[in-house]
Amino acid sequence: QLGLGHRGAALTATPVPTLTGIVSVAVGTRHSLALGLDGLLWAWGANDVEQLGGATTLPALDVPVRVPMA
Repeated sequence: QLGLGHRGAALTATPVPTLTGIVSVAVGTRHSLALGLDGLLWAWGANDVEQLGGATTLPALDVPVRVPMA
């Protein structure tokens, strides 16, 4: 759930290239969420029990997608 576009490991800290201006990150066992300065929420990782907050109906995402706000 690194958000780097693949499911491999990273041996060092690696920025997620598609995300900038992130002020807060939350992680679960198999998913991650990031909140931007602009108030947008991003999600990636497993989604088998809708962990990604309606961002997708796909079972998993390897890159961050914006979570739609109601």
